[in-house]
Parts: sequence; structure tokens; C-alpha cells
Amino acid sequence: MVNATGDPMPVDPARRLVCADTLHQGTSSFAWTLADGTVFETEKGAGVIGRLISAQYPNGLYKRVYRDSNGYITSVVQNDGYMLKFAYPSSGVTTVTAINMAVDYCPRSTLAPCAFSRSWPTATISDGNPFVVINSTGATWELQSDWNLNSSSYLTLKPFTADTSTHVYELRNYKIYNGQTWQIVANDLVYAVSTPWGDWSYGRSPNGSYNYKSNSHSPQNTVRQVDYDSNGDINRIKQPDGRMVHYHPVTGLISSSTYPSISYEYDSRGNLTRVTSGDMITQAGYPPSCPSYARKTCNKPDWVTDARGVKTAFNYVITHGGRNYMIEDSLNKRRMTAYRWVQKHAWVKNASGSYSKLDVDGPRAVWLLESVRTCRQSLMHSSGQFCHGGGDILTSYDYGSGNSSAPSNLHVRGEVVTAGGQSLRTCYKYDDLGNRISETAPRANLASCP
Repeated sequence: MVNATGDPMPVDPARRLVCADTLHQGTSSFAWTLADGTVFETEKGAGVIGRLISAQYPNGLYKRVYRDSNGYITSVVQNDGYMLKFAYPSSGVTTVTAINMAVDYCPRSTLAPCAFSRSWPTATISDGNPFVVINSTGATWELQSDWNLNSSSYLTLKPFTADTSTHVYELRNYKIYNGQTWQIVANDLVYAVSTPWGDWSYGRSPNGSYNYKSNSHSPQNTVRQVDYDSNGDINRIKQPDGRMVHYHPVTGLISSSTYPSISYEYDSRGNLTRVTSGDMITQAGYPPSCPSYARKTCNKPDWVTDARGVKTAFNYVITHGGRNYMIEDSLNKRRMTAYRWVQKHAWVKNASGSYSKLDVDGPRAVWLLESVRTCRQSLMHSSGQFCHGGGDILTSYDYGSGNSSAPSNLHVRGEVVTAGGQSLRTCYKYDDLGNRISETAPRANLASCP
């Protein structure tokens, strides 16, 4: 991975604040709930602890990992009708095929091969040295390792590119002398990277008992310095142009930066509440508490005031965390936007060749945006259905309705914008992989989308 500066080893300080996240231990699994209400369920038990079972997102999107009796992944199914099908054709070789379940039926819980009506994108993974991944276009990603316990180790990476360029990483253990012996305090740190556009080097020096500094030297001889605390966490980054970024010692969140001088403040759950840059201040307010039933909304801002003093208030639907309405107060004017949502199910092909509602640990629906209404000149009625005095703009979204004779992947088939008594409709079409491939302009005057 290469960041904007070209450094093949970008620094990404990890957020360490976990008070907004919770872990629940059940009889046979763990449930990890994130600050936004996303829930990851993992297995619990000897030899399987931590293996992912499912991921449940606030809007109802659900991913399920299926395994056979030997623990091999057979498929990963998402409740919008898409599947990753796994196969193991030979020792050390895995294939992963992306399938639209609305087009082809494929058993999800076994390794039995599927009968497809068309070819689907497939990646082939060869587990060995080198470790090789060949994607559906035939491009190859290759990782060759050469590990040495007491000297430098090397990783040679060939990325998914048309050329034959490689990146070579040199790794070493970092040691410090405690007065009696040399002690390893960090394993397999990158000390050098050779790339097609030049060589990078990474130096480390002690900075206290178990602290150290890390410097990256670019091919142009610019230097980026990273300072670590006694826990090995990043507390400051100095960029080649002199800019400084400081991080909170407990949370890992950015606390301040220079050039320009900016400071950041957070609440006890790690939500950004204030950004100050000179006399420009942006603020946000959040609910004071975050009970489990409100996890999908309580870490979203109730209001935001920008540097101009314009305040925008938000209200959310507790069921899925989507916006209910937004009110912006600016220059003695109030602009209100209301959002409406609808639940939809994917309809996919079944073993008999017809279509049925997709069942992934139950017929799980996804919350989709149904309409957005904005009042430009007046307040909105409490029902959210119209604006007092008119002047509203309504955008409606059409997803179609799946049934036993018609599939559905929950894509937006069209949208209608209505204002001033006129409605303009735009229609969309998708290929079997879910890529949007066509758009019908509003001037076509369609009464509905096909």
C-alpha cells in the first residue's frame, strides 16, 4: 500500500478508545458491537475461537459465513443476493467465485460444485511460498517470503499490475541494550523497501526505556519522523514539510496538528465535538448517554455548528440509524429535509428454478431510502408529507418488487424528482454483477422504470 506521499509504509495510528464498543459473551459465540451498532458474531470454543460467523449492519445488511463439518468456508452470503462461493480443487489451492444468486442457484453450505448459466469472476489462491492470488482478469499478486531468525528477513511483493515491478521489504527485529543484555522489543519491523520508483529506508533509535523513534527516508532524502510512547503506540508524527500531528496517549485519536494549527476535542465515547483552527470553530453535540438499544443513533451528532455559525440539527430513526429529518438554520431561514425509509427483501433463484425471498438466518430485510423531501421556503408539516406554503422538492426512489417470477438485488431502478408540479424520472439498469450499465435521462418522459 502506498499513501499520498509515496511512502510504501504509511502510518495509520489505531484508534484505541473502546468504551463506545461492547463485547458480549454468549453460550457458543461472542458478539462485538461497534459504536455505530454494527454487530460481529464470532465462534467460541476450542480451536475455533474468533472465527467469524456473521456481520449485522445497522441498515439490516447481513453477511453470513457458512462452513462444512471440517471448518472449511463453503460460502459467504449477503442478504442483498450476492455470494462468494469457495472451492478447494487441490491441496493448498482455493478458488473464490463471486455469484449473483438472483441469476444462478448455488448451495451455500456444501463444497459441492454448482451448475452455472454463465461464467462468474473467480480468484485462485495458491497457499505456499510464494503465496499467489490470480484474479478474474488473470492478473497475479505474489508474495515471496525468506525468513531468517537472527538476521534480516525479506518479503518480495508483486502487485496486480501489468508490468513486472516488485517491491522488496527487509524486516528485522528491533533490540535495545538494557545494561546487561540485548532485548528484542519489536519483531519484524520494516527497515528498507525497494520499489520501482526508488528505495526507502526506515531507521529506529531509542527514546527512553522502551520508546523509540522511527524515521522514513524517501528516495528524495525527505524524512518523516514517528515518535512512540512506552506502550508502542504513536504519539506524534512529523511530516517532511514540518507539519506535526499529535495523538491522544489513551485513545489514539488526533489531538492537534500544526501548519495550520488545529486542535480537536472529543466526548467520552470518542466522538469529535470541537475543531478549532484560529478563530474558526466547528462544534457538534451528541446524546449524553449511549444505551445498547440506541447504539445505532447515539454516536451520531444531534447538531453541528460550522465555522460560519450555521447550525444544523439531526434526528435519526432508532431502528436502523438512518436520518429522520435535518433542519438547517442559516441567515434567519430554516430549511428542513425529511427522509423516509422502506424495508425490502432480495429475491433469488431457488433449486426449482423459480424465485424466492432470500433467507439468511431468516428472511432479513434491508432498510432502503424511499424518499427525501426538502422544504425550501417554509416549515414542513409534522407528518413529513408536505411543506406549509409549498415550495418543496420530493425525490422518490424505486427498487421494484421481487416475487416468484421476478428477482431483486435491491438496486435502485429509478428516481423521480418532483417540484413545482413537474416530475422527472431517471431509470437505471445493471449487469449480473451489480454494476450500473445504463441510465435513461428524465427527458424520456417514462411513466415507470422497466
